[in-house]
Parts: sequence; C-alpha cells; structure tokens
Amino acid sequence: DCAAIYDALKTFERLCDEYRFSVALKEGEGVIFNNQRILHSRPQVNGGRVIKYSSFHAPVPDSLGVIGLGAMGMPLCNYLASLSADGKVNSECGGYDIDLKNISEGLNSDITRHESVTSLCKKADTLFLFLPDDASTELCVEEIANTPHPRQRLVINMGTISPDCSKRLQQMLASKGHQYCEAPVSGGPAAVANGQVTIMYACDAAAYARSTEILQLISPKLTFCGDAGVASAVKICNNFCVAVNMLGFSIAGQTAKAIGCSEALLSRVLNESSGRSWCSEVHNPIPGVVGTAPGSNNYRPGFRASHMVKDIKLFNDAAANIGMESILTSEVRDAYKSLADQNPTLDFSSIYSHVAISDDTDEAIYSDVAISDDTDEAKRASDPSEEDEETEIYRSA
Repeated sequence: DCAAIYDALKTFERLCDEYRFSVALKEGEGVIFNNQRILHSRPQVNGGRVIKYSSFHAPVPDSLGVIGLGAMGMPLCNYLASLSADGKVNSECGGYDIDLKNISEGLNSDITRHESVTSLCKKADTLFLFLPDDASTELCVEEIANTPHPRQRLVINMGTISPDCSKRLQQMLASKGHQYCEAPVSGGPAAVANGQVTIMYACDAAAYARSTEILQLISPKLTFCGDAGVASAVKICNNFCVAVNMLGFSIAGQTAKAIGCSEALLSRVLNESSGRSWCSEVHNPIPGVVGTAPGSNNYRPGFRASHMVKDIKLFNDAAANIGMESILTSEVRDAYKSLADQNPTLDFSSIYSHVAISDDTDEAIYSDVAISDDTDEAKRASDPSEEDEETEIYRSA
C-alpha cells in the first residue's frame, strides 16, 4: 500500500525531529556530513557554534524541466522557477516548446531556455509534459526514453491523453529504466500559477514516493488514483461531465432568457438550489455574472473549445470500447464540434452564446458567438485556419 508507506515515512521524519541531537563546537572544530539528506542548522552564535540536524528529508534535488509552454505549461514552468528562487526547492528549471515565441516570451528570466527536447532531457531529472494529444505526447516520450541520462528519470505527464496511451508511455519508459507518472489537472492556468490546481495522479509503486513529493510542490490538492491509466480515465470522465453540465446550463439559460427571465436571476436561483454547479457558480458563461469567468471577458482566456472536443472524443472512444455509447455522447460531441469549427480558440463556455432559441420552432439551434469585430482576438477567433498554439507544442521533424 503506497499511501501507507508514504505516511510511515512522514511519521519517521517527525520522529527524527523529536530525537535530534546537538553538539557545541569549540574554536577550530567543525563537522562534516557525508550525507546530503541530513538537514543541519546553527540556532545561535553565543560563545560557541551549535549545529543540529533534525530530519532525513531535504528539498527536492532534481533538475526540473517543462515541455510544452502553452496555456498550462507556461505558468507551471514559472511557478516551479519561483519555488527555486524562494529557496523552497533546491532545483533549477528549464523549458522547451516547439513554438520559439513561447520560449522567448512569457518565461521568467531565471528559467533556462532549451532549443530541443533532447537538450532539456540531458539536463533534467524530472520532466513535466503539457502536450495536446496522444500522438504528440507519445513522440515526445519516445525521444525522452532514447536520450541517455546518468540518473533514473521521472516523466510526469500532465496533459489529457487516453488511458491506453498512458499505459504505453509507462511501458516505454520502464523498458529504459525510467519512471512514469500520469498527473492530469483541473482548474485552469490561474490555479496552476497560484499553486492550487487539482491534480489526479497515477503510477506504479516504484514511482509513488518520488512523484508524490514532487507533485506536492505544485499543489496540495492531490488525489492518488492507482496504476497508470486510471487518472486519465478520471480526467476524461470529469471533462465529459463538465461539457454536459455547461451545455445543459447554456440551453436552460437561453430558454429562460427567451421566456423573459433575467439571466442574472436564473444564475442566482440555481446557485441556491439543486441546479448549482461549477459551471453556474465559478465558470458562469453569462457575460457579467461572474467577473473572473471567461464569459465576462469575451470568452478569453480559458479552456479552448477545440480542446474540449478532443477530450470528449477521448471519452467517447473509451465508452465505445466498453459498449457504453449513447445518444447523449454523440449529441454533446456534435454541439461542441459545431462551436469549435467556428471558434476553436474561445473558451468552451462560449457554447452559451452558440446555443440560441428559434422564434419559429422554440427549439435550440446553433449560432455564431457574439464577438466584437474591432478586436484582434475577434479576428483570430473568426479564422478557423489560424494555428492553435497548443497543438503546436510538439511536432516531430
């Protein structure tokens, strides 16, 4: 039981503190510790130097690297670098992205920029991946696995991929003597930047302690799910639930609006009733209701509609593999695909403006999202041919 073992280690650490010892040194004396994991300190200088050690645990010594500096990878890389700058970890941080603009802009000045995956792999002991899909993630991990490194490497995949792909990644890295942990997240870029993102993670017993220790640097909101593939399954199920919820709230909101009900009133009542949800309370898609939500900022920034379509497809594929296809899965997929075809870079909550009520039939139909035409963001949103930045994070030569 990995969780029990880790709890035992933490208890041992506490006992080490209780049974610490100290020694007073005379002038000219010194102490040398031939063990980097012993913490020692000098509590006073008062006629003699007192040195004590109180724990077997030291800050994470790994060199850290982030591959994929998009909407989530960029704030993660900056957050890890800030921990190092504050002395909370004894680690340096590097970053790589196929888009040179992401490497040159947005990264903190103390982060080492790398020009290739191989360059970063040779330096980093622990690598975090934030890549857009199965194919790009698998290509990247293959390059990592084949890049020599003097220490056992830990690869933590934080992007959303299929459970089957995650299992393949673990096997690929294990065959080269490296460790793997899948750790998809929920909460968005702001939560990553503030160290409060929700992380669901899974790995084998050998990687558990190291993965847990490092992920605790990123956020206290950790849930261990089991073996590789389970966390990915939980993530795609979560995102499907959110997609269904947002679509249902949007249809209800547009219906209430057509009937004559105030959208703000509907939101207030729902948030005090059984219809309350994250979509109505935190990520409300109605402009002006929640000031921090993308819906109040022209549906930017956020979780792109094109990414939601990808996650719905992952869920539908997994459901089809076990014979769980239903009318609902196809309807939800079609609704978001229609949105993404027109406005792929907008937050998925823009489905609210994409759903309208026909005066002739009183049935929901799809319409364009209302975006101000005088903004550069609007021009990009109306051009489906524009490259999605996160789909460019990693591409093979």
